[in-house]
Amino acid sequence: MPTYHGKFTQNISIIIKSDNHETCLQVAKSVKKQCEAWWFNVDFTEHKSARKGDVLEREIMIVQTAYSSDIVLFKESIRRVAYHLDYLGNVDVTFNDQGSIPVDEPRSEFD
Repeated sequence: MPTYHGKFTQNISIIIKSDNHETCLQVAKSVKKQCEAWWFNVDFTEHKSARKGDVLEREIMIVQTAYSSDIVLFKESIRRVAYHLDYLGNVDVTFNDQGSIPVDEPRSEFD
């Protein structure tokens, strides 16, 4: 199998649950700031648990398209942020790595 040196697309999900709206909001802002620091190859969307009233659960879906070195660096940086935020009081932060796939690699007929 030939070596692939092209770009990859990775998907990451960060789920934030709290019993307090303000805590949930502040933790989500910290994660989004980390994503904004990588503005050149990271896109994210946010889904909330409620349209009105307190939001006690948020999910931040992150999509990154970059070369392998940037994929690894960003994944570990966001994992560290999520890990440390999980230790704050009354908040649960879950990091879900949903995999990486090559962007330009030719596919076989069996994929």
